[in-house]
Amino acid sequence: MIPTSWLTADCLAAAAGSPPRARSIQLFRNGLVDRWLARAHPAFPALFFGPVAAVALATSWRLLGPAEALAAFLGGWLFFSLFEYALHRFVFHGSFPETPEGRVAWFLTHGYHHVYPNDADRLVLPPIGSLPLAALFAAAYLLALGPGLGLSAFAGTVVGYILYDSVHYVLHHRQPRTALGAWLRRYHMLHHHTHEPSRYGVSSPLWDLVFRTYGPVRRAARGTRSAIAGGRGPS
Repeated sequence: MIPTSWLTADCLAAAAGSPPRARSIQLFRNGLVDRWLARAHPAFPALFFGPVAAVALATSWRLLGPAEALAAFLGGWLFFSLFEYALHRFVFHGSFPETPEGRVAWFLTHGYHHVYPNDADRLVLPPIGSLPLAALFAAAYLLALGPGLGLSAFAGTVVGYILYDSVHYVLHHRQPRTALGAWLRRYHMLHHHTHEPSRYGVSSPLWDLVFRTYGPVRRAARGTRSAIAGGRGPS
């Protein structure tokens, strides 16, 4: 638990249900901590992890050949999509105690994104979180599958992560030009602007369909249009 003395008054007010009307707020009193440990440019995952995935896949390709390497790559990608869904549903939208400390924990875990969904600098996981997580995934794959399959599966997971963050950024900050993109944007915006416990998939509704948390788009879109235009999510 992060001590509340480290947090700004704006952060504590937002966690308590009275967020300042702004596009972005400072979370930590220490400006350097807030800038370098609690923010990340949305291009960071692709710029940093893209080459990592390419090297891992190329190495696996040489060790295994194309068929096995591609199969493991797709398996790692599919596993990340399940991880994305489970993290969003059970951690980000998990149960937090109805206490001041619990509200702060909720706000720092995922509530900030729902209250300030258009803050691009807090859309992706900062390096202090993403780098250790990537190391854990790599170690688990290598131990469980060995170097050939493990590297390819890791590459698939990394590419899944890059696409997840890229799609998430586009849904909030760009107007999709394809029918699929427009549908995904409506699907995700309804997750933000309705109180239904549904639509946890960001890059895909696959696991929502599997675990019956899928929510229709057309039926609910009209009633939430004004909320979506306002750019604010539920607490």
